[in-house]
Amino acid sequence: MKVALDIDGTISEHPQFFAMLSTALRSDGHRVLILTYRDSSQAEREKTEAELAAWGVGFDELVFANSLEEKGKLCAAHGINLFFDDQDECIVDVPEGILVCKIRNGGNFDFEEQRWLSTARLTKLIH
Repeated sequence: MKVALDIDGTISEHPQFFAMLSTALRSDGHRVLILTYRDSSQAEREKTEAELAAWGVGFDELVFANSLEEKGKLCAAHGINLFFDDQDECIVDVPEGILVCKIRNGGNFDFEEQRWLSTARLTKLIH
């Protein structure tokens, strides 16, 4: 199985969990891909790798998306089976056969009102 993990709003929200998850997955023979929308310059790549190491998050590949929306296409291109992210813009184009786990945080969930936050473009209200 190939698992993709987002950093900002996902790993950064729960670094201990994702350190444990990535270690367990990799020790069981699965591949872990970090999929992030960050500056892909060499300096930022090194900074990102150091940040992941400090959190104890192991990975097999680090992939930088050119946009939030590109993450769905990259999941397909890399043969991802399971994707963790926190933003609707990142998961909307993930193909149907890929399992998506949306991470709840203060940027996508109003804890006081107990309601998800999204844009009208990406959310269809059901009645």
